[in-house]
Amino acid sequence: MFRRGARAATAEAVRKAAFKLENYTDIKAVANSGQLYTVVTRATNWMPKGGQKLDACTTDKLKAWIDAGALNN
Repeated sequence: MFRRGARAATAEAVRKAAFKLENYTDIKAVANSGQLYTVVTRATNWMPKGGQKLDACTTDKLKAWIDAGALNN
């Protein structure tokens, strides 16, 4: 999921992001803070920036992964 989104992001978008998602440590911190789920599920200005909003199945999987401890698997 993150690899697919990362390919779609431009260097400029990553530079302007309020948080970085460059490695597992970054992703886990943002996931545990609640920010990751918030930005992919909000009604406007969602992530991935400029991309299609993630479908419910994908956001449900993300929520389950976060709830399970955001493991590196």
